Amino acid sequence: MALPIILGVAAFIAAGGGIGAGVKGVIDTKKANETMDAARRRNEKNLAEFCEAEKMAKGKMEKLGELEMTTAKDFRRFSEAFEKIKNRPQFSDLKLNADIPPFDFNEIRIVSVAAGAFIGAAAGGVTGAVFGTAAAAGTTAAVMALGTASTGTAIASLSGAAATKAALAAIGGGSLAAGGGGIALGTTILGASTLGVGLLVGGAIFAFAGAKMKEKADEVFSAMLKNEQEICKNIGYFSRLSMTADILTSAIEKISRIYDTKVSQFILLVNREKDWNSYTSDEQLLVENTICVVSVLHKLINTPLLKVIKTDDKGNPLETDLDSMLVNQAVNTSFSALSERGIQ
Repeated sequence: MALPIILGVAAFIAAGGGIGAGVKGVIDTKKANETMDAARRRNEKNLAEFCEAEKMAKGKMEKLGELEMTTAKDFRRFSEAFEKIKNRPQFSDLKLNADIPPFDFNEIRIVSVAAGAFIGAAAGGVTGAVFGTAAAAGTTAAVMALGTASTGTAIASLSGAAATKAALAAIGGGSLAAGGGGIALGTTILGASTLGVGLLVGGAIFAFAGAKMKEKADEVFSAMLKNEQEICKNIGYFSRLSMTADILTSAIEKISRIYDTKVSQFILLVNREKDWNSYTSDEQLLVENTICVVSVLHKLINTPLLKVIKTDDKGNPLETDLDSMLVNQAVNTSFSALSERGIQ
């Protein structure tokens, strides 16, 4: 066979192999781009859902914390009237539910004053996140930690959410940009080849670039799925946090309405008569029931949403978790205590 024919056949075979490899590279590149695009869209959707759940949870906690502080501050109305009663007993042995702490007037008075200072500090320019501290740790703990709480608390950091977002964000731009460079390189090499052998080389490189892109795209999509599982866990956490905050908020609001009625009647009684020994049995019962409502509210506003799992050497919390069981128990105990005394 003449050499030109042999070379022609060889060139034809080489060109055919190059074209075949190039076609596969085109297909792999297309699939890689589609996979990357799917990962990006899903990543953006996951982040949007995460941010919405986080925003809702923060809002619920700030609302709860503010309610707890205003409730504690309003105890001042009760304490000022209570101090006017002459010959009053200690009421420490007042029969309440076993899970309700004994009545401690000094603590009620101190908490009311401290809550007023806390609210005053918040009004002075501190963001609403300061109230999330009260919801997380309880009113008494929050007013004691006012100095550190004033910087604000990022709820996302309580469950590793910041790390998740950072990881998901990293999946987006960098890998996609690197893939785009690979396509341009493969196209340049292929476009510069005009002979059969050149097509073979160009096609092989293009196929290699496409395969690498597909492999990288698959890695990115796999990483996105792994992080999606983690972010779903965090979304679930924030949802449970929101629901638990709602339960505690609803209980405090309902019992606060009872408190408002009782304390108004209590103040009228004290303004009319200040000697405990002059009170009728019904009037003494009103005082005792008002104390019961105050004690129940005091327990609720000091019920933390989060429990500390791990601390540093100085006792500062490093890791926390939602304690919905404690919250549900506190709410049930509070309503049970009121029911036992016939308070509605």
